[in-house]
Amino acid sequence: MFTRNHALKLPLVRAPRGVVRAARAGAGREVLIREALLELQLEPGAERFGVWLDGPAADESRPARRIVFHGEVRERGAGNVPGKCTSLSLEFPLPLDLLSVGKTAELTLTGEVHNPLLGPTLGMCHVLWVPVFGRNLLRGLILVAAQRAGRSLPRVLAEEVALELALAVENEEQSRLARERKADLELAARVQALLAESADLDQILAELVETCTRTDGPAGVGAVFALIGERKTGLAVTAPSGARAEEHLQIRALSGDPAWGHSVEQGPLEMFWRQAVETGQVTGAEAGALPLARHIARIVAVPIVVEGVTRGALLAGLPRGRTSLESQERLEYRALLAAQVLRQKEWRSERARTEAWRLALLERSDQPVALVDRNGFLRGWSHGARKVFLRESGLPALRWENPELRFVELFRPREWERVSDWLHTGAADAAGILNAQLKDGAEVECRKLDLSSPEFLAISVQRAGAEPGERRKEDAEAELRQTVDWMTEGVVVFDEAGGIRAANEHFYRLLGLTREDGAGLRTLEDLLGKVAPYAADPEAFARGWRALGELQEEESQEDLAMNWPVPQTIERCARAIVGESGRRLGRVEVYRETSARRLFQSRMVQTEKMVSLGQRVSAIVHELSNPLTTILGFAQRLLQREAGRPEPASRELRGLLAEAERATGILRQMLQLSGDAWGVRQPVSLNELVDRSAGLLRASLSGSAIHLMVEKGASVPDVEGDFGQLQQVLLNLLQNAQQAILQSGRGGLIGVRTGNAGAGRARLEVWDDGPGIPGAIQARIFDPFFTTKPPGVGTGLGLAIVLGFVRQHGGTVNVLSPPKGGTRFVVELPVAQKPVKEPVEVSTVLRLPPPTVGGSLGSAEHRAPRVLVVEDEPTVGGLIADVLRDEGMRVDVLRDGESALDRAEHEEYDLVICDLKMPGMDGQKFFQSLGKRRNSLQGHVLFVTGDVVAPRTQEFLERHRLPYVAKPFRVEELSRAVRGML
Repeated sequence: MFTRNHALKLPLVRAPRGVVRAARAGAGREVLIREALLELQLEPGAERFGVWLDGPAADESRPARRIVFHGEVRERGAGNVPGKCTSLSLEFPLPLDLLSVGKTAELTLTGEVHNPLLGPTLGMCHVLWVPVFGRNLLRGLILVAAQRAGRSLPRVLAEEVALELALAVENEEQSRLARERKADLELAARVQALLAESADLDQILAELVETCTRTDGPAGVGAVFALIGERKTGLAVTAPSGARAEEHLQIRALSGDPAWGHSVEQGPLEMFWRQAVETGQVTGAEAGALPLARHIARIVAVPIVVEGVTRGALLAGLPRGRTSLESQERLEYRALLAAQVLRQKEWRSERARTEAWRLALLERSDQPVALVDRNGFLRGWSHGARKVFLRESGLPALRWENPELRFVELFRPREWERVSDWLHTGAADAAGILNAQLKDGAEVECRKLDLSSPEFLAISVQRAGAEPGERRKEDAEAELRQTVDWMTEGVVVFDEAGGIRAANEHFYRLLGLTREDGAGLRTLEDLLGKVAPYAADPEAFARGWRALGELQEEESQEDLAMNWPVPQTIERCARAIVGESGRRLGRVEVYRETSARRLFQSRMVQTEKMVSLGQRVSAIVHELSNPLTTILGFAQRLLQREAGRPEPASRELRGLLAEAERATGILRQMLQLSGDAWGVRQPVSLNELVDRSAGLLRASLSGSAIHLMVEKGASVPDVEGDFGQLQQVLLNLLQNAQQAILQSGRGGLIGVRTGNAGAGRARLEVWDDGPGIPGAIQARIFDPFFTTKPPGVGTGLGLAIVLGFVRQHGGTVNVLSPPKGGTRFVVELPVAQKPVKEPVEVSTVLRLPPPTVGGSLGSAEHRAPRVLVVEDEPTVGGLIADVLRDEGMRVDVLRDGESALDRAEHEEYDLVICDLKMPGMDGQKFFQSLGKRRNSLQGHVLFVTGDVVAPRTQEFLERHRLPYVAKPFRVEELSRAVRGML
């Protein structure tokens, strides 16, 4: 063995320490701690040693809960005797400012009040705290302490052991994660294998939830309970309102306490699954004081999405220590597997419905049609086909259920090869028709129909020489169905006996049914059983519908009053279908919803009034901007002069200035809401949007029992949009909530909340505790002119405008309204892509033209600047002149554009400040006239206007890139703009 001082100085190869050996052997935390303590005792200098580590599978998503470490404390000389097991809390006086960032702390303890000697440091004077630091987290602590100050402690050794412990803990967790990922992949492979074997789907879901609650082995997530539910919508009949839609979660699999299954409908889990289903996002919250949640720290609801549609949810209760993001991701993985199972379930159900429909169609058809699977076996035939094959095949006992009969066996043996080739490779000739002989020698023509599917071929078999019209009867049926589906009105076609020959989806939707509901309806009586309860007068509704089949006239028209899915009036037009012989073959009925059309006509007059009112408001606001500019400016100037006066006078002036500024803000908001705003996309602060809109609502809530709550999130990113349109969105949602609470006849709360939605989106929420929105009408609340409010209260356009504006901004709107009441609208908008600029008021100068070469500005450095003010309002012009004269400028004030144009021709000015709206020659004509006369002052014009949001004004300023100051303006805004121009 070579020593450190060996003459050859060979490199040392150090044997692995006990911690490393234990980690390689897969030892647990207790063994790692014991090996670390033994290593620390190898070097002298310290009398006490301690090692503490956090528990396995710690919750990294909630660092606040990782406050207690577990380990041992040993004294020198104790040898291998186990030390006292203890717990070390981070509430113990530790130098966390160093330890939490991975730095070692060496301390001399005095036992004073601010530096007490407690717990493991009792009796020690010189202490070394070494952090076990990994993945930017404090995973444990090492203590090395001596009784006398100044002793040399084994710092290097302690830090090496800490690094080995951190790597061992990290290796343990990575190994655990690898085992869990492998188990999840094996679970996915098993699910795929079971689906391929057409196993029982509910049993597959049961296995998935069982892995959620397992605590042994890497395949388990360790949840206290887990369940998978499928979203279902049914009808509930409540007197006296009749039937209404009701959504519930049908539990398909449950593992854990069965009581959690009962809480899905009306218990504590209802809120979780409804939020997950309606938002399509993973939701979770602390279990809190839920009755069943004694061992549960967090409840998680994961939506199960099938082809973009949320079909159900997976809910699980996670205990403490299992609430990490890794556990949530494993639950989401199982939700993806459950989505595949539900998709397979839908596919099987759809396939069963399709086959049932196809077979029912075949049974009722007089056309000879046979169903043949891809292996050539006969799987079904129509009533007409039975007549052909049973008589001519010589097999009177033949039935279509016989799985052993091939299609080719119906023909003569010499035809078998040709028939088989036609079945598997295509048509026997260019027309796609196969001519062959049956067993008795009868010649038939076979053709493939459009009813074929990947599993079956639908084959029409006609006697040779049959009428062409009879051969094309199935084609006519297909044409009828496709034509009816294409129509935008609701259409249903009945045969003479009252059977449904065709109906489109719009017909079912008008009557409150889905296409799935309509798939099982075959006759008028079936329809009446489903739809009659929805009518305002069910008996009269059923009686009138039955009477249509007995009417002698060819046409009829009537209105139907329906209570569900919403109160509405439907117009029905019916016309008889008469054959060439005059025999009545059935009838066609066309349905149109007329409530929206009538409401549209009634709203037109009101809309015209609102347009007129908006124009009048815009004119009034513009007229008010001039006197308010004067009040605001003079108040500022007086306050500057009164700066040395006694306090009361200054306080009164400050109050006057504050009220003038408040009036200015209200005036600008009124101008934006008057309808003249020109849409400009720029960064918009949602918090500022809420502040300015909440002020408008509070005025209407004054004196009422409704209270407004505002919660503004920190660091909410700006969104790219038009401020006026987004303010209209927020105001419409707030007004909708206010009207909902007022209709309930009691007080309530309205809340506004902003936040960061993640993924480059910001969130704006408006909620209320009103009566809520019934589930049956939630899908229609964004339709134009759809409203449940009484006449005179709602127009049916508010939410339609909200949806339109939000979609224009690339955002989404979601509504959540549980059955127990309350409504929450969630608006998510893309954040601004460009760097956010410093916020500026509307009245700030927006653009400055490039400096002009030459002109009168060249002498501005050697004399006081000379400014020409063109303003038809004497008070505003005088205010501008006073402000600029205080700045040392020479100012001339004129009241009309013609005089100013003449003055500019004969005298030199450095700057022109011009009002845009003036009688006679306005600001635009004055600017254009300067250009026509080639006057260099055209490049040195600063406009002031109270009509800055009008489209015509905006277009003029944008086109010429002109600077402007919006009335009412503050004195410093005017001064800053003028200095920028000069």
